[in-house]
Amino acid sequence: FVALSGEGDLVEWQIFNTDIKDYPVFPEDDVFYLYDPCAWPVVVICLENILASWRRHPRLLRVIYHDNLLARSRLETDASGFDHLAEHCFDGNRFYVFTKEA
Repeated sequence: FVALSGEGDLVEWQIFNTDIKDYPVFPEDDVFYLYDPCAWPVVVICLENILASWRRHPRLLRVIYHDNLLARSRLETDASGFDHLAEHCFDGNRFYVFTKEA
C-alpha cells in the first residue's frame, strides 16, 4: 500500500505494510497504489475510506489498483463513487485507475 501527496515538483511518498481497511486516510493523501493487496471485500472498505476522506476534504484523487484476476465489471459494480475508471494492461499486468475530481 503506497500513499502519495505532493505540490508542484515535490512528491512525498510512503509505503505502508498495514491492514488497508484501518489506514487513516489523511487530507494530503491524493494518490494510492494497491498491489493486489488482499481479498476484494477488504479493498472495497479501503476505497470507501478514501472516498469518506474525499467528502471531508475534496481534492483530486487517484487510486491505482493492480489485480490480474478481478474482472472490470466487478470493480464497476462494487467500487462506486469515483468519477472515472480506466483499465491499463502492460506485459500481462492489469492496472485499474480510479479517479475522483475535486
